[in-house]
Amino acid sequence: MYSRAAYMLGTVEEAKRAAFNRALETDVLPLIRSMPGVSDAHFHFTDEADENAPGIYALLTIYYASRADMDVALSSPIRGEMQQKFRALLPDFDGTLSHINSHVS
Repeated sequence: MYSRAAYMLGTVEEAKRAAFNRALETDVLPLIRSMPGVSDAHFHFTDEADENAPGIYALLTIYYASRADMDVALSSPIRGEMQQKFRALLPDFDGTLSHINSHVS
């Protein structure tokens, strides 16, 4: 199994959080799940964290059967559509986005 994780380090203004999270769940996540090669995908929204934990607003985990399946998903035209929807939300996010690709044991 293989995974790609997107770490959203930062914050969203309190008044905009519900709409922002809903857009991730209803507009972005279904597109990710529909990309070829994707086995499963989930957003994780931070409720509580240790005092010394990094300021992760949300974590997106996407699972694939293999690295090759991830490569297929990343080259899919659906990814471009998903990125457009995600980028439209970024003005409300104050932070950075980083990805980590890893094998799962």
